[in-house]
Amino acid sequence: MLQFIYVIILSFLVIWVPLAIWKSGQYLITPFVSSLISLAVIFSAYSLNRWAFRKSHKVFFRLLIGGMVTRIVLVVILILIAWRLFHLNPTLFLISLIGYYLIFQILEVKILRKQMVTKSENT
Repeated sequence: MLQFIYVIILSFLVIWVPLAIWKSGQYLITPFVSSLISLAVIFSAYSLNRWAFRKSHKVFFRLLIGGMVTRIVLVVILILIAWRLFHLNPTLFLISLIGYYLIFQILEVKILRKQMVTKSENT
């Protein structure tokens, strides 16, 4: 989990520092909103997957597939709300959303893989 926090801080610095130097206002809000959307989705996925690890294989796969569908719906709803409330720059928003999502997704897979290895060693 500490690794996750380091990646969040580093990604914020990598994206926000150049934007703070060259742009202002809307250009700073856009990556912030996209990072919050990505964090909400990844934390919900991580929590659900962690809980699902303690269940049977049948329940685990149902939660996995159901969780993916739920996350897609959650992302669409959050994107529409963010776009409506903040009138974000579409190009910057989509680029930063995809960037954050990929970074956090890679980290989530790494953490889950580590948990699976630990679980298989304990059984």
